[in-house]
Amino acid sequence: MKPYLEKVTPQVNCSFNVKLYILPYINTPWHYHPELEITFILKSTGRRIVGDSVEQFSSGDMVLSGSNLPHVWINEKKYYQKDSKEQARVLVVHFKKDCFGTMFFNIPEAAAIEKLFIKSHRGLKIIGSTRENIAENLLQLQSTKGFPRVIQFFTILHKISQSSDYEFLASECFWQKYPITTDARMSAIIEYITQHFTEPITLSQISSIAGMTQNSFCRYFKTLTKKTFCEFLNDLRIRYACKLLQTDNISVTKAAFECGYNNLSHFNRQFKLITGQTPSNFQRLIGNYSH
Repeated sequence: MKPYLEKVTPQVNCSFNVKLYILPYINTPWHYHPELEITFILKSTGRRIVGDSVEQFSSGDMVLSGSNLPHVWINEKKYYQKDSKEQARVLVVHFKKDCFGTMFFNIPEAAAIEKLFIKSHRGLKIIGSTRENIAENLLQLQSTKGFPRVIQFFTILHKISQSSDYEFLASECFWQKYPITTDARMSAIIEYITQHFTEPITLSQISSIAGMTQNSFCRYFKTLTKKTFCEFLNDLRIRYACKLLQTDNISVTKAAFECGYNNLSHFNRQFKLITGQTPSNFQRLIGNYSH
C-alpha cells in the first residue's frame, strides 16, 4: 500500500509529543511517519489497518506502530452521519528513536527497548494486564510536565519491552510486498480503497479518484503495486475476512457480505485462490465457530 507521508510537528520544548484528540470521528488518512507512535483509543469503534493487518477496534485498543509503518483508524459509518452524537477520544504519543540522542537506546540498560523498537516495525497490539497498566501511565503522561514526564515515558517503554502481552499486526513480508512511496496520487487511491473496500468499488470510480482514464489507471496501479486493481482489492477483502473468521462468531455468508462481496460463490473462489482453502475449512481449522 502507498500511504501518505505525514509530517509530525514537534511540541515546543518537548522531546516527544503527547496529545489527546477529542473529535466527532478520527480524521487522519492512511499515513506513515518516521516517528514511532503509541495510539490509545479511549473511546471509539471502527476498523484499524496497520500494514497489511485489518481488524476491528473498540475502546481500549492500544497499538505501538514502528517508524514508517503505514496505519489508519477508520470509524464506523454512524460517526460520519449528519447530526451524529458519536465521539472519538484518542491519546497519541509520537517520538523518534533518537529523541534523547542518537546513542541513548544503544546503552546496555536499554537493550530490551531497542529490541522492542525492532519488533514495532510490524506494529504491536498491546493486550492483557500490560495494556491495563500502561493505560494508567499514558493518562498520567498526558498531564505530567518536566522530568517526571520523561520518567513516565521510560516506564511505559520498559513495561512493554518486558512483557509478552502483545500481538504482531503486519505480516513479516509486508515491506517486500508494499514498499513505501511518497506518490501523492497513489496515496489518495489507497486511502479511498482502505476506507471503502467493504463497499462496491468499480474501476470507473477508482479511475475517477485518480483523475485518469481506466486504461491509464490500470497500467499505473500495476506498475506501483505489482498487482491489478481487482487483485489488490480482493487481497485486502480476503485478509479482512480471515480476521473476521478468526475473531468473531460469524457465519461464512455474513463474513462475505461484511467484506464487500454480494456473491457467496465469488467470495468462496477468491478466498480459496488467495488462502489455498475454502472459508469453511479455514473456519473449522481455527475452531472458532459453533453452529
